[in-house]
Amino acid sequence: MDAMQSETWQATPQLEDRTGHNVLLLLVDLVILSLALWLALGLHPHVPMDRQSELDLWGWSRWFLLLWAIWIPVASAIEVYELRVAGDANRVLALTAFALLVAGPVHILVPFISVPLINPLWTWFVFMGAAALGLITWRAAYAVLWAPVPLQRITLVGRRRAIEPLVQALGSVSEVQVVDVLSIDARANGPFAGGSFVSQIRRLGLPHNGRQDTIVIDPQLCQEPEVARLVSQWSEAGLSISSIASCYETWLGQMPIEHLDVSAWIGHVQERELVLRAWDAVCRVGDLLCALLGLPFWGVALILVGLTRRGDTEAPIILSTPCVGRQGKPFGLLRFYEAAPAWLRDLPMLWNLLMGRITLIGPRPLLQTALPSDPALAGLVQLRAITRPGLIGWAQVRDASASASDHDPVADLPYDLYYIKNRGPSRDIAVLYHLFRGTLASLAPARTVGST
Repeated sequence: MDAMQSETWQATPQLEDRTGHNVLLLLVDLVILSLALWLALGLHPHVPMDRQSELDLWGWSRWFLLLWAIWIPVASAIEVYELRVAGDANRVLALTAFALLVAGPVHILVPFISVPLINPLWTWFVFMGAAALGLITWRAAYAVLWAPVPLQRITLVGRRRAIEPLVQALGSVSEVQVVDVLSIDARANGPFAGGSFVSQIRRLGLPHNGRQDTIVIDPQLCQEPEVARLVSQWSEAGLSISSIASCYETWLGQMPIEHLDVSAWIGHVQERELVLRAWDAVCRVGDLLCALLGLPFWGVALILVGLTRRGDTEAPIILSTPCVGRQGKPFGLLRFYEAAPAWLRDLPMLWNLLMGRITLIGPRPLLQTALPSDPALAGLVQLRAITRPGLIGWAQVRDASASASDHDPVADLPYDLYYIKNRGPSRDIAVLYHLFRGTLASLAPARTVGST
């Protein structure tokens, strides 16, 4: 008989009330909009912003007051400042862009006040461009890094070997409280007793005990008619139902291979194809700028390494390592020879960056010698190759062991597949943020035992 276990886990503390964040969001948005308008008016050839003493209070503040009066009701009407929206990166970016597209044209439709923005018209484009850049950067960073997340009380239902790793991983996530775990010991060879399992769940009072917001259920159990009917009843009652894969993705930033639905993953990426192409174009511009700015340093480093090289002078200064690029195309990843200083060793990659073989942020370049022999894993590696490899990836900032030279690249697949599915400005900002925090932590002096 299948063994079942019910456990109650220690609750995590509730997050403090952060309704003041709505006011903070509004104030920062208004500051960004005002700075963008100030820039446009400052560049205007006929507005004496450099001679403000010649204007009365109404003369120089009317443009800003009008902008605030339009932005606040428009942004509030589409709920840009609601907590559930502010923490959703993709949704808040779309709504913020929409609010700007409404407020910007309305602002120039009042010639009595805002005529400087339409004569000449290029000043209006300066305002819209500066405002869009500032708002999108700020709101994406807030949504990904600082937005408060309401505490979620969840119940895990599934096979023991599927849910135990998830329970352990969620122990470090403060926004999640695991209130119950219903696990089935699937080691028995007999058929799954679906009816017995459903009866046991009902005796425990699920979902009517009011202690959970979401039930995370193993999809394998839903293949049984009795469990499928029970899940349908929960859904009709308004209870949120989630899968183990969704739980990993939402709270842990990864997509474990054993829970990956490849067809759904491909379908999601295809739906975002236009957005991803636009973001790739933006990233390519950033790659070119960084590569061009870094090439002089590469030249100096090349001379320095060549002059200080010792030993075998016939060995090449720059080594080319065969790697798998976008769409599986091979390319040579350039690095200085192993004896070069560690802080200079990766500078030749700027040439790969300039040529478009790699990008700044993306999955770690995969060596051709590290390709898995397992056909199933090889297929997943092909999914990973739909985007260009990068200098720094989501796996490296989320898993400390991923940067080691002997690290198994297959272990990065859960993080890489998650990044590719969700890549965009907000995710890249998160990578840079974690990279910055990790750099600061590595530079901080180690605390000795007994120090305070």
